[in-house]
Amino acid sequence: MAATLGDVLRWVARGSGLFLAWVYLTQVLGHALQPDSGAPAAVREWLGIALLSICCLAIVVAWHWQLLGGVLSLAALLSFVVVIRFTDLLLIAALAGPGVLYLLDWLAHRPLSEPRLSGANARERW
Repeated sequence: MAATLGDVLRWVARGSGLFLAWVYLTQVLGHALQPDSGAPAAVREWLGIALLSICCLAIVVAWHWQLLGGVLSLAALLSFVVVIRFTDLLLIAALAGPGVLYLLDWLAHRPLSEPRLSGANARERW
C-alpha cells in the first residue's frame, strides 16, 4: 500500500509534534526540579507559560482532531508571540510547524464535496 501525501503529512506532523512536546516538557520539568532563576514574577510570564502549554497540548489533541488541534496550537502560539513580544522567527517557525502540518493534513484528508448547483441546473436535478 502506497502512502499518500496526507498520510505522510500526518506522520511528519505527529513526529514533529511529539518532539516539540518532549522538548517543552523536559524544559518545564528541568526548571521545576532545579529552578535557576526562581518562579515567574510577572503575570505576563505566567501567561506565556500557559499559552505554550496550550500550544503543546493542542498538538496532542491534533492526533485525533487535526483541525481543532492545529488551529488551537497556532492561536495559542500567536497569542504567546503577541503577549510576550517574542521575536525569534526561527523558533516561532519551529513551534508553528506541527500546527501547520496538521492543518495541511486535515485539508489532504478532507472529503471533496459535490459542486453546488445554481439556477436552472439546480431545478433540473430535483
